[in-house]
Amino acid sequence: MKNVSYQIPFTQPTADGNAAWLDIAGNHRYTIAVTKADAYHLDANILVTDWADDGSIEYTPDNKPGGIVVTIPEAFKDDSEYDADTKTVSMSLKEGSSFEITTTSNSALIISKAYAGGGIVKGYDWISISDPDITLGANGISTYKYTATLTKPYLAGRYPKAAIRCISLTDASESILYVEALSVLQPIATQPPENAEQQIGQPQQLRRG
Repeated sequence: MKNVSYQIPFTQPTADGNAAWLDIAGNHRYTIAVTKADAYHLDANILVTDWADDGSIEYTPDNKPGGIVVTIPEAFKDDSEYDADTKTVSMSLKEGSSFEITTTSNSALIISKAYAGGGIVKGYDWISISDPDITLGANGISTYKYTATLTKPYLAGRYPKAAIRCISLTDASESILYVEALSVLQPIATQPPENAEQQIGQPQQLRRG
């Protein structure tokens, strides 16, 4: 995890398209709401309100991502499963299988993916995760939506258990989801041995050694 720092300029836009410094007035409360952040840039809103109460402001931000909501498409609800108690998706390996991951946060998020076995399973990346669809809501809380699909093409034949983490860029707090492959039973084609019909019902001769 990379540590970064930002400077937030107390400025406001002017009518000519420029920016002017914001005067800091007494008896006012200045609330900074971070709306977007990455390793190089930060977007924030500054809310100015009258401070009518005496005393100091004590505020501990809760930057941990909200709970993860898993949505399985209607076409795969009889195949894939989600156990909310263990936070585990049993994902169907049928063609077109997918599910959505939705969470909320008041700080910027990144998503990471790791497989059981670490470096031993390198080359067995069977899950692909889309870029987030981000919707900014009230009070600076954003909704992040990702889509998990089967990697194409995937010919390795092994499906190690995966851990998907939604991580806050502010304090590295996280929410976690596990994904395991739900195998699909396939019919096995068999052929009877030669002369099988002739062998059925014929007495067997025993030999003494």
